[in-house]
Amino acid sequence: MKIENHPKHRQIYDVILTRIESGELKEGDKLPSEQDMAREFGVAYMTMRTAVNALAGKGWVRRVQGKGTFVAVPQNSRGTTLLAMIVPSLQQLWSVSSLYYFPSILQGFCAEATRLGYEPVVLGRSKDQFQPGSGELEQMAGAACLLTAPEDFEVVEGLRDLGVPVVGINAYAGRRTIPFVAAEQTAGARRAVRYLAEKGHLRIAFLPGPANNLGAEERLRGFREEMAELKLKPYPMSNNGRDYTDAGGYIRTQALLAFRQPPTAILAAGDLIAAGVLQAVREAGLSVPDDVSVMGFGDFEIVRHVQPQLTTMHLPLTELGSHAAALLARHTRGEGNLQNILLLTELVERDSVAPPRKA
Repeated sequence: MKIENHPKHRQIYDVILTRIESGELKEGDKLPSEQDMAREFGVAYMTMRTAVNALAGKGWVRRVQGKGTFVAVPQNSRGTTLLAMIVPSLQQLWSVSSLYYFPSILQGFCAEATRLGYEPVVLGRSKDQFQPGSGELEQMAGAACLLTAPEDFEVVEGLRDLGVPVVGINAYAGRRTIPFVAAEQTAGARRAVRYLAEKGHLRIAFLPGPANNLGAEERLRGFREEMAELKLKPYPMSNNGRDYTDAGGYIRTQALLAFRQPPTAILAAGDLIAAGVLQAVREAGLSVPDDVSVMGFGDFEIVRHVQPQLTTMHLPLTELGSHAAALLARHTRGEGNLQNILLLTELVERDSVAPPRKA
């Protein structure tokens, strides 16, 4: 097929757009390669590429890295107002430790999305289930992906490559330019260590969360950095029971209390871990905070139901969700220069920390 009129790239653009609008090319259809289309239209490769770039810029086609170019429909032409929050798996939402974490983020996301006039929905999906032409993609105005482990980066990257407006919840450290909302957990852990040191504690132990968990690794990094700056030596960390449960906190605290010089303060990477610490300390015949100070991370509902009430670092979970919805709404409107949003973790003093006893 020859294109005689100028500019050629605009003529090609109009022909392909007509095919899409007439239904000859349907959403999800894969276009021939740009080299093949250049031969079909009898134009140079760069002319063809310019036409396809223009179609992509208007949202009529999507380039999928390593797979090709697919017909799309611009988000603003679909009339959809659906904002999706994508979690690693729906099953994960109902684990014991997650019940203290996910609901507040979901509540913040759904409330803000609704306030902005969108319909929120929660999806648990893998990367391979989001494909061009899939029902989920056709209905999404945009998606916020909850990032809990490095492999979750593949989901947010895959959606971006498919042309879906997407933001991360928790820090994204992958290869793409993807805006995110995150709590400053490394800084929060450093603040917790500094607080214990200011109380006079020199023997501080840390009970980390699960390996490969983004938040847990950030808190561990903050603990190590602040201990090094204060020139304090951390206690050995056992991987036995390294998770976010009270059972894991209980097991690991028993090991810590068996040291010839046990710690005078224990910082847990999560409040549920700290609940297990409190139980182990009590069963050892010791008192909190007189013998051992205990500190958590999260400020979850559980801290109000343990004795003594737990000093902890407050994670702004509801705000993570609401800011993610607001940032995503801006993204769906095509606003550029979206900045990452970092939220502070704040120290909440209660009854579980006191200066160490004098020897």
